[in-house]
Amino acid sequence: MSIEIAQTIQNQLKATVGQAILWSWGQSALQALNGIQAQKLGIDNSIGALKFKVNGHHHKGHVIISLNGLDTYDVYICNVRAGKMKIKDSVNGLYFDEFGDWIDTKVEKIEAYAY
Repeated sequence: MSIEIAQTIQNQLKATVGQAILWSWGQSALQALNGIQAQKLGIDNSIGALKFKVNGHHHKGHVIISLNGLDTYDVYICNVRAGKMKIKDSVNGLYFDEFGDWIDTKVEKIEAYAY
């Protein structure tokens, strides 16, 4: 089930921000997380999540998008080392059409960009 959730999250990202934005983040190392794996990283109430690396202008590290029990998403901008997560920023309760813009602002977006 976690693979399907992660794939759905990735598809929603592509649909809402577009492939070019994902490339601008340097998105790589996509990983599906089940609820237990997310909990080990300190993410509570996760049904499943997508974790990936980014290499953006503002953030170089990881992004985790977690589906919670309220059918919304919690998003974490963080660094993960040796299975320990250090959260730099987070937001809870976003709908799928909101999390892409929020991530772009935290990872890459600069006002001078014209898109």
